[in-house]
Amino acid sequence: WHSSVAIGVGWVGTSESCGIFSSTCEDESQSTVGIPIAVEHSLRPSRFFGVGIQAFGNLNSARSFMGVALVLKVGVLR
Repeated sequence: WHSSVAIGVGWVGTSESCGIFSSTCEDESQSTVGIPIAVEHSLRPSRFFGVGIQAFGNLNSARSFMGVALVLKVGVLR
């Protein structure tokens, strides 16, 4: 098993936004400081292959977001 956590500080810029479930678009350009966060947990059954799950996001005052990704690792893993 392998687990990792990453947290930092970044600069976030937003621009025109069109929603998937909305027919309207918003043009609100903003810039602010954000806190990107990523947490990953993966299983490595061999030195060359791994699978896992990652949760990620960016906390900021303009437009915070978060998501989940399935991870496939192929190569020489350390």
